[in-house]
Amino acid sequence: MGRARLTLSNFEGANLEQADLGEARMNDAKLAGAVLDDAYLYLTVLFRADMRGVSAERATLTEAELRSANLEGAVLRNADLRGADLAGANLSNADFRNARLLSASLHETIQVGTIFTGAIMPDNSVAR
Repeated sequence: MGRARLTLSNFEGANLEQADLGEARMNDAKLAGAVLDDAYLYLTVLFRADMRGVSAERATLTEAELRSANLEGAVLRNADLRGADLAGANLSNADFRNARLLSASLHETIQVGTIFTGAIMPDNSVAR
């Protein structure tokens, strides 16, 4: 599905484990509760996507655009988010344990109850 145009698509609760969505355009997509474990989302545009409760363990989201996305309660353990743009995203209660966020933008994100334990943060520090 790489480079697919999936704007406004509805994948709520879908099993997209190991899916290749690299470079897809998924603006305003509905992905709440979807399983994206081990999925490939390099350069994927998920602007304003509803990703509440998504499981994206070990997913590749390198340089993905997640501006203003709702990731409340999402599980992104061990995910690769290097260079991802999460500006303005809701990260409340999301789990980023051991994720790689080097050079990611977390500007103006909501981080209430967010877990970053062991994550490599944008400044190359490791969160405790």
